[in-house]
Formats: sequence, C-alpha cells, structure tokens
Amino acid sequence: MTEEESARTYGSLYRPPGSGFGHNFLVEASFTGPVDAQTGMIANLSDVDQWLKAVASQFDHKVLNDLPEFAGTAPTLEIIAMRFFEKLKCLVTSDMRLVFIRIYEGTDVWVDYFGV
Repeated sequence: MTEEESARTYGSLYRPPGSGFGHNFLVEASFTGPVDAQTGMIANLSDVDQWLKAVASQFDHKVLNDLPEFAGTAPTLEIIAMRFFEKLKCLVTSDMRLVFIRIYEGTDVWVDYFGV
C-alpha cells in the first residue's frame, strides 16, 4: 500500500516507516496430547518455555515490516499470530499437538489463531 492508503486503512495506528513505533506482546500457547503416566504432564514445561522463547526471539526488538515473514503484508496482530503458530508448530515434539496461540497487544486486545 502507499502511505496514504495505509493511513486510511489503519487510521490512528498508522505510522510512517522509521517512526519508531513499538508494541509489547504476551503470547499464550495451548497444547493437547496424552498425559505421560510417569510425569503426569503432556509436555515438560521447560521444553515449552524454550520453544516459546526460540520463536519470540525471532520477532523481539525487530522492525516487523523488515522481516521476510511479513513480506507483502502488514504485520497485524492476526498475521503475527499466524506466523508465530507456524514457527512454534515446527518445534513441538512427541505426541502433543499445538492447538492455538493467543497473542495479546496490551491488556485488552488479543487474537486467537488455531491454525489450519
């Protein structure tokens, strides 16, 4: 989009390139799978923590518009959730399955993405 089209589309959320606009996000992930009889867990939470941090580090303190994951599209909360889900899904091991990702932008705005 041109800058004018972006300004019309995104309204008060639009910022010109290089304006230093940033967000803080909170990510939740939901998994399903069989409960291990020995540990009583679906997954070791330290593994889940490592997976989440590995994906988050790819976006953290970056200009999202400059990342290849967002080429040709605006990094909306919905698109960020989709890309995060895709990357996290690749890290999940064993019999468990990633069900959905919830990404918060602030305290009262969030998106759930369930994959396809």
